[in-house]
Amino acid sequence: MRDEVMQNESYLRGYFSTNSPEILTIENTYQQLKLVVPLPSKGKRAFTIPTGQIRSFIDDLKMEDSTITDVDIIDKEGLRIARSMNIDRLLEYDWKLRINDTTYYVCVPATTNQIKLQGKNQFERIKEWFSQVKGEKQILLYQEFIYKCQDLGITELQGKEILRDLTKQGLVFYYENNLELQQKILLNPNLLFSALESVLNIKYIKLSPEDKQAYIQALQTEIAPLSLQNSLYLSRANNRTTFICGTVLIGLCCQWLLFARLTWWDYSWDQIEPVTYFTTAVQMILAGYLFYLVHQEDYTNTSVRNNFVKYLMRRYKRRDGFDELKFKSLSYKLQFALKHIHHH
Repeated sequence: MRDEVMQNESYLRGYFSTNSPEILTIENTYQQLKLVVPLPSKGKRAFTIPTGQIRSFIDDLKMEDSTITDVDIIDKEGLRIARSMNIDRLLEYDWKLRINDTTYYVCVPATTNQIKLQGKNQFERIKEWFSQVKGEKQILLYQEFIYKCQDLGITELQGKEILRDLTKQGLVFYYENNLELQQKILLNPNLLFSALESVLNIKYIKLSPEDKQAYIQALQTEIAPLSLQNSLYLSRANNRTTFICGTVLIGLCCQWLLFARLTWWDYSWDQIEPVTYFTTAVQMILAGYLFYLVHQEDYTNTSVRNNFVKYLMRRYKRRDGFDELKFKSLSYKLQFALKHIHHH
């Protein structure tokens, strides 16, 4: 193996350029193909050659070092290899790896294909086993998966790598960054994706323009009676609040007339001043502070009015059994649909 690598490195130096900063070699460690790559800000890191598309390997590099802005894989003819191509192509011959402005030459030993073929067979066997288990259950315990890997002669480390690749391909779903979720494997990711589609309204994005217009019209038709009823509640709450504000104004005027009579006719200012202070300033301070404690906002006439209108609307809706949750859900869907069609 060592003689083979040295011969390949000598060939690369002669074929490419003598100015190359470094030649990297794909190595076999515990039946896994690894490549040690010098990263711009984190130094050398060992990466497992994954299965699937070349994009997976590039994503692993960028995830490890956030300073990486551009990664290209180039063949010996100087052509960039598409990221959508199968990564097995990189194990057929030597290639270049360009990270930002630095280029490395990657040496692929001849025995690498045999190792990758063995790993591919393991991957296919696990994939076939998952297909069989899907008919029996929706969720598989992680420990059951490890037992199956041991029966097939696959280590836990290799099993985890296969599980990551299957997750990337959308065949299963495994989330290893959570203590609860890492103990379970979801065998039918479509159930999870369907739930996300429902919550995020993704199905709407896939519709044709004509279907989107029909969808919007259907939403508008469904929300129209609820919107009308909500407007009636708002109008009634505003009218009631305006009436109460007028009543409070009349009460304040009567209070002013009472204090005027007590000050200029019945008593003197020296006697009435403490009374006016405690019935105006002190009451306003206490009322303002109480309002802040309840609503967590500054006391102003506008904020008092708005909060009272909201209180009356909640009261009216609760009394009439108005479906507030449905109204908000339809309003959000309609706003999202209109915004999306306007954006496009």
